[in-house]
Amino acid sequence: MRRSIAVLPGDGIGPEVVTESIKILEAVGNRFGHDFVLSNGRIGGNAIDEYGTPLPQETVETCNQSDAILFGAVGGPQWDDPANDVRPEDGILAIRKSLGLFANLRPVKVYPALINSSPLKPEYLAGVDMLVLRELTGGLYFGKPKKRWTTSRGRRGVDTLKYTELEIERILRVGFELAMACDFRLASRDTLVGLPESAIGMMPGSGGSVRVARIAGLTRAKDMVMLGKRLSVDQAKDWGLITDVADDDDALTALVADYAKRLNSLAPISLRSLKRVLNAAYDTSLKVGLEVEGHSFEKLRWTDDYMEGINSFAEKRKANFKGK
Repeated sequence: MRRSIAVLPGDGIGPEVVTESIKILEAVGNRFGHDFVLSNGRIGGNAIDEYGTPLPQETVETCNQSDAILFGAVGGPQWDDPANDVRPEDGILAIRKSLGLFANLRPVKVYPALINSSPLKPEYLAGVDMLVLRELTGGLYFGKPKKRWTTSRGRRGVDTLKYTELEIERILRVGFELAMACDFRLASRDTLVGLPESAIGMMPGSGGSVRVARIAGLTRAKDMVMLGKRLSVDQAKDWGLITDVADDDDALTALVADYAKRLNSLAPISLRSLKRVLNAAYDTSLKVGLEVEGHSFEKLRWTDDYMEGINSFAEKRKANFKGK
């Protein structure tokens, strides 16, 4: 595979992070036979210093001609004067608007090796894996009017939070499609499930069509996605697109809490192994899936959690798993 990547190191820690990221890209390319063509561009404070603008047209053209962008960071104390006409951060807003990059995906994941580096207690962090979806090109970013001025009664300011229906719809669509990648999908009784993009000459772009085909089967996926059908929550559950259904919003909140409580009561090492095995069975051949299962099973036999499970069963008490 040959792909072009625009490399925008930016300012501060950006160049350092991007340099290490390129090493990873090179390792991936060497191992899997990919060819990444890298093109450097300036953005942020260093672009202001050289070109007088945080986003030179040359950088925009480089990004438009690339398959992806590797971005570092912008900003620094030398550009923090509020009296400046332009700021490094303006480059980020401009590139988002130029390329229509409206969805920001911010994963929140805790790695075991770093769990004790947080001010929060490990028991509140273990297993955290969330994705925060943030809209980038509407609202306060580009809303007008946006100004500050002084009157005889003092200083005043206006900042406009404005969204169109299309801007709200498209960010929600991305979120719902990404939800198909979750282990459990819970919904209220009045939910409709669908991917109606075909009605406007478009198609799902965040994995929705592929995941529906894998979960519900190719025939059902074509019926739903190509015709833009919306399914009732019961039909979606029957197809495997929804895990469980609550009667109303309050019941849904209780259902989510119940799932979280039940999962939290189980051995975390066992759950991680089960998820890995089930995903392997889903994504690979039967032979590979069985090998992964056997290997994981053997490792679990020697965990403290497994012994705690055996002992608690024999002693007729609730297990206290430690994730060891």
